[in-house]
Amino acid sequence: MTHGSDVVTFDADAALEAVREAVDGPLYSFAVYTPEAHELLHVDDATRTFYRDREQMLAHFDEIHNYAGIDFAEMELLTEELFPIADRVSYVTTAMDYLKLLRIYFEREGVFLALAPDEPVTELVEAVADVAAETPDSGDSNP
Repeated sequence: MTHGSDVVTFDADAALEAVREAVDGPLYSFAVYTPEAHELLHVDDATRTFYRDREQMLAHFDEIHNYAGIDFAEMELLTEELFPIADRVSYVTTAMDYLKLLRIYFEREGVFLALAPDEPVTELVEAVADVAAETPDSGDSNP
């Protein structure tokens, strides 16, 4: 079975394919990540036009990933301090006027998607969770 990534334990290629099948609008980008590393697996043509070249695009995604630690720290804050009744944070959505960012978590692994602002997220979260659940020894597969 192809794994598609050295960054996460679940099948990143299968997760990307599941998102492609479930997304209603454009999928601007798709990456997998942990606090230590990330891997960009998809960037659509429209998104590429915002960058002068591949190096600038990769530098921007590196800059975005530099804040990944905040995601995982926020999850701990939410479950350990603010809402201790919660066992985990499954996903976080950030909606802007032109873009929606969706981060789906499996313990210390995540999927980062950039989507159209009106994209529904529940089906995408479920699609990725199904893939993670099928992968032996992946992080917590219940977002």
